[in-house]
Amino acid sequence: MRSNVKFSKQQWSWIFYDWANSGYGILVVTAVLPVYFKTVAKMAGVSAADSTAYWGYANSVGTLIVSLLAPLLGTLADYPHMKRRWLNCFTWTGIILTFVLALVPALWWPCLLILYVLTNIGFSGGNLFYDSFLTDVATNDEMDRVSTTGYSMGYIGGVLAFMIFLVAELTHGFGGVLSSIGIAKFSFVLSSIW
Repeated sequence: MRSNVKFSKQQWSWIFYDWANSGYGILVVTAVLPVYFKTVAKMAGVSAADSTAYWGYANSVGTLIVSLLAPLLGTLADYPHMKRRWLNCFTWTGIILTFVLALVPALWWPCLLILYVLTNIGFSGGNLFYDSFLTDVATNDEMDRVSTTGYSMGYIGGVLAFMIFLVAELTHGFGGVLSSIGIAKFSFVLSSIW
């Protein structure tokens, strides 16, 4: 086993894709959007039980769509000339629609749910094609090292993105520049840029 093996430029690109998309996973999927959605749904008169159910339905619909598309997308990932186009298509869809989450007026909770489902499809579809590139950037002997480095860098990237959000939260919107709703919207912009 070689300990001082360097990563190629392609391998670093693959690794930092995980770094970048982990901001979405922690900010949009896990920490901010679920709480923000419950808050804006409550402001719009939706009960806590109903908003929880709607959030669950949105997650289920997004997962169902991705699972139904996965066999087709997996097949498309086997075509080298199309793989990059599909990766870009899904990734940019996720990035752009995550940014659009920040533009949705606070009381438009159904629009938030629809956009969330679409961002999740972009994120999951992009990950499918991203994963398929591992065999292109690493040999069989390098795959474990490249994959585990990507996984660990994903954790670091996600935590750093979350720490930036926490600074905004703990400083009350950078000293009052952002409202509580503005802080949530900031996290969506941060996730899309990340």
